[in-house]
This record gives sequence, structure tokens and C-alpha cells, in this order.
Amino acid sequence: MSGSRSVAPEVEVGTMKALDVEESILEGLSNDLQDSLRPDPKMESREKAALRIQLMLEGMARKYHIKGEVKMFGSFSNGFKTGSSDMDVVLLTPLVADAVPLLKKFEAEMTPEVGIGNITKIYQASVPLLKLTDMKTGMEVDFCINNELGVRNSQLLHTYCEYDSRVLRLGRLVKDWAKKHELVGTADGCLNSYAYMLLVIHYLQTLEEPVLPNLQEMATESVLVTDMKWGCSDRWETKFWTDVSSLEPSKNTATVAELLIGFFHYYVKEFDWSSHAVCMRLNKAGENVDKFKLNTPTTKDQWYVEDPFDLRHNLAGKCSIAGKARILKKMEESLEFLKQPGGWEKACPSGNLETYLLKLRVSTSVTAHSLLEMFEEFDLTRLYFPKPESNVRMAQAYLEFSSYSSRRRAHTCNERWIADDCQLQLHYSTQHSLSEAIDQGNISTYEMASYKMQRQVFAARMMSQSGGGGSTRLGPGNFPENLMMQPGSGPPGGDPAAAAAFMWSGSAPSAGGNSQHPPRQMMQHAGPMVQMGWPNGMPPGPGNGQQGQIPPQPPGNNTARPPGPPPGPPPPEAHMVPGMANFMQMQMQQQQQKHQHQNQQMQMQQHHQQQHQQQQRPPGFLGALGEGGPSPKGFGKGKGMPTGGPPGLPVPPPPAPSHAVGPPPGLSTPLQEGPVCNISFDLKYQKNGEATF
Repeated sequence: MSGSRSVAPEVEVGTMKALDVEESILEGLSNDLQDSLRPDPKMESREKAALRIQLMLEGMARKYHIKGEVKMFGSFSNGFKTGSSDMDVVLLTPLVADAVPLLKKFEAEMTPEVGIGNITKIYQASVPLLKLTDMKTGMEVDFCINNELGVRNSQLLHTYCEYDSRVLRLGRLVKDWAKKHELVGTADGCLNSYAYMLLVIHYLQTLEEPVLPNLQEMATESVLVTDMKWGCSDRWETKFWTDVSSLEPSKNTATVAELLIGFFHYYVKEFDWSSHAVCMRLNKAGENVDKFKLNTPTTKDQWYVEDPFDLRHNLAGKCSIAGKARILKKMEESLEFLKQPGGWEKACPSGNLETYLLKLRVSTSVTAHSLLEMFEEFDLTRLYFPKPESNVRMAQAYLEFSSYSSRRRAHTCNERWIADDCQLQLHYSTQHSLSEAIDQGNISTYEMASYKMQRQVFAARMMSQSGGGGSTRLGPGNFPENLMMQPGSGPPGGDPAAAAAFMWSGSAPSAGGNSQHPPRQMMQHAGPMVQMGWPNGMPPGPGNGQQGQIPPQPPGNNTARPPGPPPGPPPPEAHMVPGMANFMQMQMQQQQQKHQHQNQQMQMQQHHQQQHQQQQRPPGFLGALGEGGPSPKGFGKGKGMPTGGPPGLPVPPPPAPSHAVGPPPGLSTPLQEGPVCNISFDLKYQKNGEATF
């Protein structure tokens, strides 16, 4: 209804005067709400798509000779649908004890060729279903078997909407409001959309001059429905009055704006959540329903929203303390906003403020690396992973995606096994839930861009160690997990040796990094190894304006390899990804053989150099040394040295070989044989920026 209307005296006294709302504000609010309730242009195409999908499922049922009926239910049939509503559809068929085998037959038929995508199995739910996307309209579809209670629930709500159109409009406003504030979803401790519609109907029944009668109480003809949701066969009474055209219209003439303010006022100021239940089955005007007298046991702190037919089902049973507090806080804030000019925009702000999150529980055998690898292809931006010190068998993790479509594609991984003891159960989540987990201090954050950059750095090191040839590049599944930089750790500032060790092991003697930007620190401390061949010192990848292969090493530096860890097997505590251990072992063996060969060549060069120096000296210069004189390291007691000279001349001490004994200038570590010798030269290369010894 448009504009401000006069209301019946009892309604005005009972609701609006007590709320102290000015008439001009009510008029402005009514106009704002009318704009919000305008028909969505998407609805026509979505209704056509719903009919097309219904016919497609009926055709699949006929193909498998399944007798039954395909019906729509939920918001698409109860009157509360919007342009973003999902389509709920069910196959009602007799004599089906287990729905999953039947769903698998339909799953086999749902392919892109029939216009269906994002097939998601949710077989572990109390009502197993397939979730899919209509590729033409983007509409989400939930398909299940024999959920007859859901059909009856939708018919009941639709009948209430037929009785009074204000039910539909108020319900849509409350539903949009809850979604804007991310207050929808039992996985995050809040109510689902269906429960909010029950709150609306309960409130409209409770008014002193009710907007709605109790249609269940008025019915006389029994309608029993059998349901297996709770693991046993239950028969529920689902009767309600259907011929609403025969009923007298409501005498309550309040506008939708007045009813919206009254809705928030009722649940914030009047309703006693500790004692009363939202129960449209038993509700009457001016009365309350004692929640402790209903079928399901409850407590004082637990909210109670009874399903009108399934009397075991408390729709608020999974509401958490934090979730209930958020709902009441937003209701109270919105109540105050609606009493001000422009209140609806404040209470239900326009724009998309959603963060695209999935949450899941992971066992201790699941690693952050395995999740990053699995969800990389779905444009994962961040992983929020439980810290190892949290002594919980199944801890909570969060996946953040760049868009709604990316998250929807990632949801298709639901019920995959990621470890022997962990099957993924993915749920849409909100920023509220994530913030609560972070506030508890049990979450570490991993940036996907950082992970990709570290993988590129590692690939460059592998290429440089293999001689710079080829296109060594590690992709998903070939990146050692121990290389991942842990949040809160970083390379020691200015120490090349520690930086090299840090880049290999993923840890450092002293933590000096900023956990928000681990790859930037790695690049900053990596030295010439990272900078060679890369414009601006940055590797190709997202944000750097380049894609593709890592550039080859510059020519002329074949005698020295870039700084890095000593060759050898990875640390024993390293955890390799599946299939990576053999690859790494083979690579390290090849590197060890290569460096042994290089050491042998180096010693031979030193030997020939010393021989050349000795040949340039006067005859007999080392004659006094004889066979028993001192010899440089690596040579046997003067063997191969020139002898002889004038007798009686003093014999000066021999010059020390340039690289045979002692550390190079500026280094404190003496040279040794084997791989350690090479890392010492690498440190000189990194410290002095020279490519020669």
C-alpha cells in the first residue's frame, strides 16, 4: 500500500502509538518499501527456467521408468520468491527407502549438454539432495527425493500469502533484510530463510487484531504424511484450511511499513525468547506458547522455532550464542533506523557487502598445502587454517573466493575425500563466523598469491640447480609443502646464509617477518638468485604483468650456482605432497652427483694451477722440502712437485694455495670437500655480487 493510512483505533493504540513513530516518517517509509518491492525483471526468465527444469526431470524419471511426480516447493512456490531465489524441486515416488542411489541416476544425466552445471552432491544431509546450476539463467536448483513435508510446508505458507497480500510483502522485506546482514544460515549459528518466514506469520497471528488466523487450527480433515528424516518412520499431521476465499478478511488495516516496525519491536521488546516459542501451529492473538511444553526438549537459553508439521524439528536448535546476539542486535538497530527519515536504506543498505566464503572442518591429517592445491583452480584468494596447537580433532577452516561464481564452482568439491579420515563438508559462511574464529586466535591466514609466488621461486631454484637449461617449473602437486612460509615467520634480516636456509626449510633462526606479506619478504631477502633474469626483480605471475615460463639464467655464470641451500635431501621433518617424494629424491641425488663432479674438477684445476706456479719459480726453490716436506691439502706429501736447487740456500715457506686452505676473503667458514664447500662459495657470490671465486 502506498502512502500513510488511517488505522483502526485498537491497532493504532496497540502498536503505533506505543512505538512513537511520526506520521511523516511512516509515509516516507511506505514509499521506500514500495520501491524495494517492485517486481524483479529476472523473475519472468527464472519462472520459465523453472518450468523447463521441471519438465527435464520428469523426462529423466520416465527414462528410468520411475513412477512419481515432480513438484516445486520452497520459496519458488510459497509466494516469497525473489529474483535471487533458489528453486527447490522434489520427486515424489513410492517405495524408495534410500534416496541416494536414485539421485545418482539423475546425476549421471545432468551434463552441460542439457544445460546443467556445478553438480554438487549433498548426500550426507538429513534430506539428501543434488545441487545444480541452470547454465542459461544462473538459477540454483536443489533436487531431492520424497520430501513431502517440504511440499506441505510450502503449500501452507502459500495459503497464508493468498489470504492477505501483506504477508508476502512483509516476508520478502524481512528475508532481504536478513540476507543483507548475513543473518541467514544454520551453519553459522543463525536461522534459515524458512524460519524467518515462520517468525513473520507468528507475529501477524499474535497482534491484538490479527492479520492472520490460525489455518491449522481451523482445519478438520486429516492429512498424514510419512517422513524418514529422523532415521525412523514418522507420520505427521499436515492439515490446514485451504479455502481462504471463504474466510472473512482481516480487520487489521495497518500498512506494511507499520507492520515492519512492529515486527522488529515485537521480537526485540516483547517476545520472551527464554520462555516462549515461535509456534504458528498453536498460536493465538494475545497469547504465548510455552516452549517447555512442546515435543522437543529445550533449555532457557535455546531459542525455539517449531516446524508447523515436523514437531521434532526446532528450526532454531542450531542457533549459537553469537548468532542469536547478532540477530537481536541487528533487529534493535533496524528498529531505531526505521523511526528516522530514510530509515529503510539504513536498516537494509543497498549494494553487495558479501564475502564469498566456504567453511569446513578438517582433521589433523589435512594440511594447508593440500587445501591450497585442491582449490587453486577455483580462484581461491585466501585460506584461513586452524593453527596446529589447537587440540581439536576436527577444527574449522575457511576458504575465501574472488566471486560468487568461484565459490559456487568450488562447492562442487563437497563430499570429496581430502585425507583418509576427512571427507569435505562445505558450507556457505559469512564474515561474522570468520571474525569470531579469528578473534579466538586459532586461525592462520595463507594468501593464494603468496603461495603461487613461492612455488615460482622454488621452480627457479630447481632450474638454476639443474644448470639453467630446460623449463623446470613446478605446478600444482609438485610443490614441497615444507617450502611454504608459515604466518608470522620470515628470513633474518641481512643474513644471506640464513635467508638461503630459510627459503629451503620454510623456517628461520629468528622470526622477523610480517605474516601479512610473506612472499614480499622472501623476494626481498632472496638475493641475486631471485633477481636474475626477472624485470624489476620480480618473478612472472599474477600482478607482475607477466605469465608463463620462468626466464633462463644469464649466460657466463656456469661456474657458480646462485645462493641457496646445500644440496642434499630435504629436512627429515618435511612433509611432501603425494607423488613428490620420489621426484625430490631423484632431483637431490642428481644434484649431489653434479656437485661432486664439480668439486673434482675444481681440485684438478687447483692442482694444475699450483703446478704452473711452481714451474715459474727458480730451480731448486722447493728442493729442501724433499719428499717429507709440507704439502697443500689434497696432495700427497709433495708428490708431483719439482725438487732440487743450490744446496745451502734458505728455503722460504711455500705460498698457500689460493682456495685450497682457509676461507675466501670476507668469510669465516673454512672450505671443505663436498656440498658444504659449494655453499661457502655461494655465500661469497651472494655477499659480494661476484660470479667468480
